[in-house]
Amino acid sequence: MPGKNNPNEGARQIETGRESLPLHEQKYHYAGFVGAQDSNHQWFDGVEYLVSGEKYVLVEDTQLGLPPRIFKRDLKEFGFILVEDPKILEAVLAFSRHDSEVQGARHKRANQLAEGDPILSRVLATHMEYSDGKVEPHEEDGIVFYQVGRNASHEFYLGMKEGRLFRMSLGEDWNEEKQETFLAKNISELTNPEDWGYVGHY
Repeated sequence: MPGKNNPNEGARQIETGRESLPLHEQKYHYAGFVGAQDSNHQWFDGVEYLVSGEKYVLVEDTQLGLPPRIFKRDLKEFGFILVEDPKILEAVLAFSRHDSEVQGARHKRANQLAEGDPILSRVLATHMEYSDGKVEPHEEDGIVFYQVGRNASHEFYLGMKEGRLFRMSLGEDWNEEKQETFLAKNISELTNPEDWGYVGHY
């Protein structure tokens, strides 16, 4: 079966220093997402990238058919100004293309491992976003789980068994009688595979 023996089968490789990583395990370049106003007080949503120590925001209005634009924070005006340097634009667009390729490779890998199961594919894709492309199963009570998020006190996992979807949280809880903390494990079945509930964040 595809991917059972070699988890990197069919993955495109690139050189990173002395190491070669499959595309789905490469890290994203983006530094975050931004919603702000430009100097003309027009709102935009963009993706922030770090180029030569400076942060730039890429805005792509594909629905309006506008060309990609690059903005930079204006610390004096507490806003964003348009950057028209073609070298900066080229560098940011290269980062953006790479990130799209990485995301596509992760979804492809998730589909391969899920062997046609759309629910498991979504779980694996979310897990790979959390784990930088690696697949790290965690078995509890006979169910293979994959971590999909966390918060300050808990880790959140999703797993499947016999076509059923389960959610697990691991984290500290308080024992009032012993006056001490302990590791609490909570597993529950999700009856609606489209609604995972709260699973923390990446």
